[in-house]
Amino acid sequence: MPDSLTKFKEDGASSDDASSSVGEVVDPPSGFIDENGNEIDGDKITDPTSVSYSNSTHIFITGDSSLANATDGKNIITYITPDGQFGDYNIVEEELGFFFLTSASKNNFLDPITNPGFNFGSDITTTYAANFSTNNQTGLIEIASSSVTPVRSFTLAPINFNFYSPSAETAQTITTTSQPRVTIQAPIPERLTFETQQSFNCTGTGIGTTPPASPAIGDVYLSAGTCYYNYDGTNTNTVAFPFTGPVFVGFEVDDNSGFLTNDLTSETFTTENGATGTITYKDSDNNIYGTLTSGSLYPGDQIDNAFPFSNREGTIEKVKYFFQPDSNINLKLINDTSEALSSHIGYENSTNISITPDLPSTLRLVKDVDSPLFGYIIDTSGATDHSYQSPVEYTVTVNNDISTRTFKIDIGIINPPEDLSYSQLVAFKVKNLVQSTSNFTEGQEISSATLPPLSDGAKGIIKRILDIDGNEKYLIVQVISGEFVKDISVDNYKDFLDEEAVIQTTPVSLTHIMSLNSTAAFTPTYLETRPALCMRFPAAPSDKFARAVVTGNPTDAGLSNVIFVNQTKNINDINSSEDFLASNNALEDCGNATAYVLNEIWTPVMRATFTDVSSLVSGMDILTSTGRANLIASQINSSDNTALLQSTNGKPITMSLPGEAFSSVRPYSANGATISDFQTLTTFELHRGVDSVIKSTLPKGEDIVYSVTPDLPPGLSLDEETGDIVGSPEVAASSKTYTVTAQNILGSFSASFDLLIEDYFEVNIEVENTPKFFTHKDGEDNFFNKCRVKKRDIVSNPRSASSDIEDIIDIDCYADIGENNLYFRELKIQANVGPGICHSVRYKPFFFYKKRPMMTRSSTSDIAYSAAARYIVQVVKGATTDASIVAPANNTATDGLGDVTPASTYYNDGIYINGVLFSGELDDLCSGKYHDINCDNGSFEYAELVYTYTEENTDTGDPAYYRNTVEVLDHTCDGNPYLCRKGAIEDVFSTEELSNGFSTMVIEAFSGLNYESVLKTPQQRGAHSNRSIASFAYENSCYNSVNNTEYYSEGLKLHADSASLSNDPNQIIDPFMGAQPYYTFSCLDEFSVTQARINLHIRDWDNNYEMNNLDKVTIASMDEGTNTDVFDEPLNEFNDWDDYTNSTNYSACTDSAAPTLGNSYTAITTGNGSVGSLYFYTVSSSGFYSGLNVIIGGQTYIVKRVYSNAIQLTRPLHATFAAGTAITGRQLIPFPYNDWEEEP
Repeated sequence: MPDSLTKFKEDGASSDDASSSVGEVVDPPSGFIDENGNEIDGDKITDPTSVSYSNSTHIFITGDSSLANATDGKNIITYITPDGQFGDYNIVEEELGFFFLTSASKNNFLDPITNPGFNFGSDITTTYAANFSTNNQTGLIEIASSSVTPVRSFTLAPINFNFYSPSAETAQTITTTSQPRVTIQAPIPERLTFETQQSFNCTGTGIGTTPPASPAIGDVYLSAGTCYYNYDGTNTNTVAFPFTGPVFVGFEVDDNSGFLTNDLTSETFTTENGATGTITYKDSDNNIYGTLTSGSLYPGDQIDNAFPFSNREGTIEKVKYFFQPDSNINLKLINDTSEALSSHIGYENSTNISITPDLPSTLRLVKDVDSPLFGYIIDTSGATDHSYQSPVEYTVTVNNDISTRTFKIDIGIINPPEDLSYSQLVAFKVKNLVQSTSNFTEGQEISSATLPPLSDGAKGIIKRILDIDGNEKYLIVQVISGEFVKDISVDNYKDFLDEEAVIQTTPVSLTHIMSLNSTAAFTPTYLETRPALCMRFPAAPSDKFARAVVTGNPTDAGLSNVIFVNQTKNINDINSSEDFLASNNALEDCGNATAYVLNEIWTPVMRATFTDVSSLVSGMDILTSTGRANLIASQINSSDNTALLQSTNGKPITMSLPGEAFSSVRPYSANGATISDFQTLTTFELHRGVDSVIKSTLPKGEDIVYSVTPDLPPGLSLDEETGDIVGSPEVAASSKTYTVTAQNILGSFSASFDLLIEDYFEVNIEVENTPKFFTHKDGEDNFFNKCRVKKRDIVSNPRSASSDIEDIIDIDCYADIGENNLYFRELKIQANVGPGICHSVRYKPFFFYKKRPMMTRSSTSDIAYSAAARYIVQVVKGATTDASIVAPANNTATDGLGDVTPASTYYNDGIYINGVLFSGELDDLCSGKYHDINCDNGSFEYAELVYTYTEENTDTGDPAYYRNTVEVLDHTCDGNPYLCRKGAIEDVFSTEELSNGFSTMVIEAFSGLNYESVLKTPQQRGAHSNRSIASFAYENSCYNSVNNTEYYSEGLKLHADSASLSNDPNQIIDPFMGAQPYYTFSCLDEFSVTQARINLHIRDWDNNYEMNNLDKVTIASMDEGTNTDVFDEPLNEFNDWDDYTNSTNYSACTDSAAPTLGNSYTAITTGNGSVGSLYFYTVSSSGFYSGLNVIIGGQTYIVKRVYSNAIQLTRPLHATFAAGTAITGRQLIPFPYNDWEEEP
């Protein structure tokens, strides 16, 4: 066939064509002609000898060809032309590209026969016959019209070419030797989507009604009303489940701000295409969620939040389907039939489908185009549930040879939320992998190592410990920030420095710890199902119950029958919102009704019922008698005798009905009331200004959006993805109920809890570069109770009597610090006060007297020996030995001592004490004027004796005379007693301020306060011990010997106030009298009236902390004395106050009575001294200190300075003492002069 034959113009056979059969001799035409119309002989005409078609695949396009977007390289045609040896059968191309059979060819080859030219054989499939036509003159094949239905690729039947042979004068037929393969394809529709199939279509061509004898992939059959699809080639009974239930959908829209406005919780939606449904919630990522009632959803659809559709509210950009794991999932590929036939995505249109990424293993996309389930996503899960998957975006590609369409769809397999609960606690097991013990204590801060890619580890506070063997133990930790994870290192310090242990188990959340009669049923496998325990209440209404999900079951030795639980309170189910009661010990497995006995329950916050609350004060520390549970009482309600109790040492209340006895912590005394019952609470205590996290636990439910009502307090926020409440509360707030709702498209679950935001007046210690120090309240079991007073306790407690405020708003605290850290590292004392608590804060830093401050006065025994107060100090001037020759009658000079003793005459100048020549200066008689510092602001009277010697006058005969004048004068010591002060006061005030007597500073605090005072180290001060900052001395404390804990500190205060510089400095006989024995911060109102007070003691520890004894006053390892370690090195490197106490000389004190100073004198050593001398020479200097009262020869003296073999006294010896003279001393806490001065 000529190359130019590429287009044709149809010319049908003439109406007078004769009918003839092949090979039949027929009448010739009236004549044969050539192409010019000239008559020729028939035997001159060449017959066609062969005809064929290309056997490649030819693609015809039906429908809108402009939508074909994948035609490159494809054999797309509008017709098919024959090829072969046609002889003089000549088809001519017209100028415009149309073709026709020449007149000669028509005359010579077609006229004599009835069925001339090309025609389909009779065996062409009748299914497609109407779709094609063949030009009987040119042999061109084309589709019947541009709207024919698609036809899948197939090979046309042979085509017959019938013609009259002019040379043979017979009808001839040539059958094609190769046939074209053809397909009619329509462009894949632009609007595609999936829809659920609730009535599964399992009828039609190719679907059998019985299982096939030989199973094969792709088999589909309907049997007994169930549709089966064989997708694995082996199982003939693989069910293609129909979908049942609501159709949960989500839409990613261009803008969801117009949906669910004005606090609506649901509204109807309609698409422009006619789909309807309900919107139930939206998120912050322009998604809306709900259920589909009818119709189909396509990307690009306009959507309105009203019915019927009226105005566009948004445009659907992507459709999301959500199913539960136990759902029968079935989705079918469909197209918008208003724009294209449904057959355009089927078998006949040569459609292919693919999806990326891969679907879950329990879902299968049927890609077999010849399957009646082509384009279905079917459920192949069988009896098992689907695995959870968060919504995954899938890209679906649908294509044939001429077009490709892609669209996106999300499929989520999720659960509706169930059993949402909140907790500040996690439980995990730890173990020290190097040592045989791990050191953790309730109340201690804990931190974890950094877990990449995070920059910070987790932090928390240990609320309870379940010990296994001393090394392995379960820690119950209140999480402050971050997340504790398995296999990470943890340290028993707030900032991770070194590994103390490694977390051995995956942490679990909990609100309570229960002890049951048996926990054997709660195996790891059973725990995966999240079983719950219920406590039902038999009293009406009987359908009320408390419910808690079991989160963990430690099975280690010693922990049998202990389980961790999270209490759940679903606000939407009022029956399950009760609390657990200690008095109701009947529990049951909520799922299978198995009964359990509740032996014990621990919770960090509880509401207790008392027999009487009149003895309770808000903020009081109490201690139960049986289990020594340390608790803080608040929210006391006298109308029902209840109070809120907060656990501080992790020990449970062991209920032994009808009541549990308790006592206040300090002093530990009997209390007539008992705790008759208590209930668990889901109340979380937060602190203003402190980072906090309340973790959500959702055992079941995925792709959750969280919301909270009412709005959280300022500074706290809800993580809408995790449900955690995080932040730092900005203001204090009373207890208030909040409800968090976990919602996904399948449902919602709401949990309620109370938030109590406390604010404090608190004091804390920071030590640089050391992890081991502890600041805590004193009192029994107050190991790690923070040194602080709650705002609400300050506001609610009266201050009419000390018993009202004991241990509540007037507290003592200890800072326990190792001696090495005290000596070398700077301490920071921090006072933090929330807004509106204190108008101002008064700070009195610790100080003591490094030397005894004394005021020299003539009325004291320093100057006068007797009650007559004779002037024993005499300054003699003008005396001369020459006067010794003066006759007594002419010697009227006197010693100025009056008539008590015989008058005597001085013949040598100098200072005389009681008539004995003194070798020193008048200043040496100032008791408080030391060689390096003058603390004496007193004065004394002395007699100035001015002698006049008149020589004998031989000229006049006048004899020699010796006379004198006596004038009483004052000697001023010119000292400043404030200069004898030492301690942290020097870090607060300047030298000038100190000399002016400053001891207190007041700081404005109404808007809040974060004050910090940095204490110089003893090393920086040039001290040899830690006494400059370590204020505590058990010899000066006031403690209860029964439980070895400090009484209320009034005793210490009374002791300090028993003398003062302003009254009589000479009564200050130990370093703490008239001093400030601790670091005191007072909260003042606008009238400077004290509202609360914190007294802080810093304690020096010589050896390892005995953690469980931090509440004690006398602890062996705190003061090791002369003990040594295994290397024979002293355990006590840097002394503190107790190291210098020679013996006890204080009587016992009570809660309100100061320690009474002992007045006994004990032998020290022996020595000798001369009358009038300030020095007594001793055999040993041990046992002496500056300021010590000593007795020598029955007279009391005060030691002014200590030498290696002598002591200097504040006044001269009254007599001469031979060697061996005994000296005794009144041993009290020594003044620490030797910390700062060199030995002379």
